[in-house]
Amino acid sequence: MQETPWIPNPAHLPFSVILFSPAGVRHLAFDMDTGHFYRLLQNFQPEKITAAEAMGLRPADIDQILQYALFWLVRHPDCDRAHELIDELKTGAKSTVLQFAHLAGVVE
Repeated sequence: MQETPWIPNPAHLPFSVILFSPAGVRHLAFDMDTGHFYRLLQNFQPEKITAAEAMGLRPADIDQILQYALFWLVRHPDCDRAHELIDELKTGAKSTVLQFAHLAGVVE
């Protein structure tokens, strides 16, 4: 879906962490209470996405995506969501690395 660049306003931001996109599209949020990522879309409710999907949408921000998720994991090691989030991070990291390796021509 092609997005029109926009900047979220305070009404869009009930989340702990916001990763604003410099291009004005593909804004992400992370909820430190629940350990979930959300995609922020203009004129739509926030869309809950996996950590793997967040990495795919914003590969240049994979460091921040990992940082917030790992910080949440350290604070909530016994939560059921922790196991899901670990799997999402593993899947996203592998997919991102393989995509760039494929583009670089080092894997088929």
